Formats: sequence, C-alpha cells, structure tokens
Amino acid sequence: MKWTGTEACKTVISADPDKARALVRTRGRSRRTTRPSLRQRISTREAFQTIARAALSQIAANATVLSRGQDAEAVHQVRVAARRLRCALSMFRPMVDDDGLAHVKGELRWLAQAMNDARDLDVFLSETAEPARTQSDATLDLDTLIAEVKSARVAAHARVQARLTSDRYRSLLREVDAWVERGDWLSDDRPGAQRQRRRSARDFGVEALDKRWRKLIKRGRSLKKQTTAERHQVRMEAKKLRYAAEAFAPFFPGRHVTRFIARAKALQDDLGALNDIATARSVVGKLRMASGPAFTAGRLVGARTADAAQAISQAVSVLKRLKRAGPFWRAHPVFSGRLRQAAQPQPVAQHLQATSHARTPATAPSSSSTNTAKAQNPSPHPCPAPR
Repeated sequence: MKWTGTEACKTVISADPDKARALVRTRGRSRRTTRPSLRQRISTREAFQTIARAALSQIAANATVLSRGQDAEAVHQVRVAARRLRCALSMFRPMVDDDGLAHVKGELRWLAQAMNDARDLDVFLSETAEPARTQSDATLDLDTLIAEVKSARVAAHARVQARLTSDRYRSLLREVDAWVERGDWLSDDRPGAQRQRRRSARDFGVEALDKRWRKLIKRGRSLKKQTTAERHQVRMEAKKLRYAAEAFAPFFPGRHVTRFIARAKALQDDLGALNDIATARSVVGKLRMASGPAFTAGRLVGARTADAAQAISQAVSVLKRLKRAGPFWRAHPVFSGRLRQAAQPQPVAQHLQATSHARTPATAPSSSSTNTAKAQNPSPHPCPAPR
C-alpha cells in the first residue's frame, strides 16, 4: 500500500481529536507555525511535549499538501517545523537525552535536507529571477533562465513528494511521535531526571533563554568584520533565540516580548538575505545551462551581491537595538524579584530563623525597622543582566 501524506497525518494525530480537526481545516493549503499554548504552571516535561506536538502537527499538515503537488510555502513550513523541533531537542537536552535522541535528531535532519534543493530553487525564482523582469536590459535572457529554473524546480519538488510518501517518512512520524509521548527519557527514575521533568517550565525557560542570549551576543561581536560563514552562525543563533522566545512567550505577557521577537526576526531576515546570495551562487553552479541563461544568472547574482553591504549594515543596527532592549525575561516583574532573591545564598542561621517565624503568627513590623530596612536595601535595578 502506498503511504500518503494524509495517512501520515492520521498517524501523528490519531490520539488527539483536536489535532485531527485542526489538520482537516488546513487541508489543501500550507500551515504556518502556531505558537504553543503553555500554561503558567506547566512542568518542563509538559512544555517540551506541547512544543514537540505542535512541530510534528505542522510537519504532517504541510506534508499532506506536498503529497498532492508543488507548494513552495509548504516546503518552507516543513523545514521550519523540523528546525523548530530540532531546536527544542537541543534546548531540552538535559531532560530528553536518552538512547533515542540521536536517532530522532538524525531523522529530522534527513527530512529537512530532503527539502533543500526545492527550497533553494523556490527562493532563487521568487527573489532573484522573477523580480528581474522589471529590468529593461536586452542582454538578459530572462525567459530562458526562468524556464531552466522552473524545470529544475519541478524535478526537485517531485523528489520531495517521493520522500514524503516513503516508508522512511512514515516511520519517522511514528517513531518521533512515540518517542515524544513514551520515550525512555520519561521513565528515567534517577532523582535528578525526575526533578528535571517536574520542574517549572517558566524557570527552565529563563535559563534556556539566558543561554541562547549569551551565545548570540558572543557570536555577534564584530559582526561587520565577520566572514560569510561567521555571519551564518550568528543567523543560526538569532533563529534559535527567536524560536525559544516564541515558545516561552506565554510566560511573559506584554508588548516588550513582541518587540523582542520582531527584532530577532529582523536580524534573522537581514542575515538571511546574505545567506540567500550565497545560496543563489550555489544554485547557478548546479544548473547546467547554456551560455545565455548562465550569463544572465551571473549578472543577477552579481547585482544581489552588490546589496550585501546594506544588508550587513542593517543587521548590525538591528543587533544593537536588540542589545539595548536586553533580555525581556529578566525584566519581567513576575521573575525579576524572585530570581534575584533565589540568586542570593541564605545563611543557615537566617534560614532557621525564617523557618521558626513561619511557624508563629506574623506580626506587623514597626515603622523604625521598616525605615532601617529600606535604607540598608535600596530597590535593586529591575532588569539584572543574565549571569
């Protein structure tokens, strides 16, 4: 029996009627990322499973679209969902690092790579070849070039369709879904592992965002002087930080979160424009074209390369604004005071005294003691820097 994208969807969502209804509504069109709905008091285990389910559902929904024909946006969304899930695996690795993790990551990497050629040709066509039609340059053989690219694109999308209807893809969905829901990482009975699963997802999110933030700031030093490969790494870190911020955003309500995510996306887009230029060169190199369309492709890529300096300048500016804004999760009133208090070690005698006070009725402090406490402990800055 041939395995179709629709059947693959049913495999992932068979145990969840809500997912099934959502996928039915998206049938026939690509499905973009939906932000996971994390409750305020959710555990780290529940948060990871919620994020993973959303990514798997997005993969399955877009695979259904691609099983029926070409769809550039659906190709992109499968890649995005696979990357988001791999990012979650990396972020939650201290909790989910069991014998199945490497296999899951490898299969998700295979899935994303299966989309690469089709995505690269889609982007070259929409961002480089088609916009050149507005140019009145008789030396450009645009019609032949676009025909060549479209022909290669049809073949690339056919390969995508073959992979998304393969036994390996079917196994991927089943195995990853089973690992998320019933993997060995859930039955690790070591005390540390149990604490990690039961831990507050909000506290875990603060630490995960801190880690992503530090990596971006470190990678982003001297951005203007970096090589293409180094700026690509900065783009990867910006993407990971954005994915983490979007995942944990429900814990930090407010416009500052939206602004931070928008700036992270802008940085990712500006650096992505540089990556598109490098990818366009690669696409032209892979296409075996006659001299006319090859010359046209070279001219178009050269014109885009000339815009690289502006993209770099914009990326530097966005990164500066992101730094000035600082980590929103450390400024949020729900966390700033509690985390500062938790970061200060409490002497044993003070702990015992606090414990004994907790067992006796509370008494109102005198005005003199209150004034003394205020003088000795002025209000700290509401946004401490991440350690």
